[in-house]
Amino acid sequence: MFCKYCGKEVQKDWVKCPYCGKELKEEFVQDNYESERYTVPIDGVNDKSSNASKKKKPIYKRVWFWIFIVMIGFMGCTVFGGSDTEETETKKTETKKTEKKNTFADQDFAELVGASEAELKKIGLKTGEDYLDYGALNGDINVSCTDGVVNSIMITGDVKTAPSFHGVKLGMSETEIKEKLSDKYTEELKGMNGKMYVNLDTGGAVNCQVNKGKVTTIMYMEFSEEELSELQSQSGAEEYIFPDSDTKYLSEDEVRSVEVDKLALGRNEIFARHGYIFKDETFRQYFESCSWYEGTVPSDQFNADSVLNNFEKKNVELIKSIENEVGGTSVDKFIGLSGVYICTTPLWDGFTGKIELGQPQNGAMSFSLGVLEQSYSVLSGTAVIIDSNTAQIQADGVRITLSWSNSENMYVVNEGSYSGKDADTIDVITDNMSYIRPTEFN
Repeated sequence: MFCKYCGKEVQKDWVKCPYCGKELKEEFVQDNYESERYTVPIDGVNDKSSNASKKKKPIYKRVWFWIFIVMIGFMGCTVFGGSDTEETETKKTETKKTEKKNTFADQDFAELVGASEAELKKIGLKTGEDYLDYGALNGDINVSCTDGVVNSIMITGDVKTAPSFHGVKLGMSETEIKEKLSDKYTEELKGMNGKMYVNLDTGGAVNCQVNKGKVTTIMYMEFSEEELSELQSQSGAEEYIFPDSDTKYLSEDEVRSVEVDKLALGRNEIFARHGYIFKDETFRQYFESCSWYEGTVPSDQFNADSVLNNFEKKNVELIKSIENEVGGTSVDKFIGLSGVYICTTPLWDGFTGKIELGQPQNGAMSFSLGVLEQSYSVLSGTAVIIDSNTAQIQADGVRITLSWSNSENMYVVNEGSYSGKDADTIDVITDNMSYIRPTEFN
């Protein structure tokens, strides 16, 4: 027999356990075979009730019970959710089919100009809140109509699904755009974030917005004669000396009608159109002040024979021949000097106007406007020499004329309204102001 407290073997007639000192009662003494079925607790006391509870755990405490529940739940989701999965997959398939169906990459939307609304529906364009009048590809294509016919088109989005317009596709470079449109949209104007190409006969215009050298949006629109005239006046077209020297042969009368001192600029703007980067500081500053100019090709990499078209080559020769003939007589007699000119009339708060001029060269000179008390300039660029005692600056809506009575004294007036930064300062500096060229600043 064994003591229930310490587990030691005892005699049946013993009153106390000699090992642990506990009194031995019948219920605390077990046969050997039964005691071996219990484990001795850490405190040395076997507890029959606790061992019994371990033998008969509630079902919800059994591990296999929860494994079984999880398996049932998983099977339920599979069984009852199967229809939703199938439906989702079906929708995905249908979406892919729809996207494939709504690809317009093989279409040229120039054919839609003047088309009827019925024709728009026929090619798959739809009406809805996302569109101007008709559209597709979740708003990447928008078409507007007036009196039932197409008069404006906007294309953006993915080049893989978007249509072209007169051969122009999204992702093309500005050079490619011009090549595609030059046969019909011959007038080049300054557009929204890019170039606008206009057909003066029809009033149709294609504006291509460019980001990082690539077309991101193609827009076609139509203008009235009045609107076109306004666009031309607001664009960089008036900045050209010979606006169409790249599209037609100039006549001698046209060339001779231009001031002698502008001939060199007019000849070089033919190269500037193609991104020629000028080494000459005067030319470089002049063309960088033109909104249409973008220098992209270093002079040592520029190949005039392959870049210029026949119109441009002949026009360069004509302008140069007339330049040589007249010899730039006005430039030779120009009395203005390079250096710093200071306003003789104090401005507001004690500030004084300052105009710094570069060396006259090839009919132009660099300039910088500012105030004497500050180191930065509020406007800089190139002034074109008009005659022996006059030079002009054109910038963002204002024309500034510099007139010399002698090399040391200059009078400055402005016309128009400057629309750029520091407009107020520029207006005050150039509004009927007298300037002198002090020795201490030169």
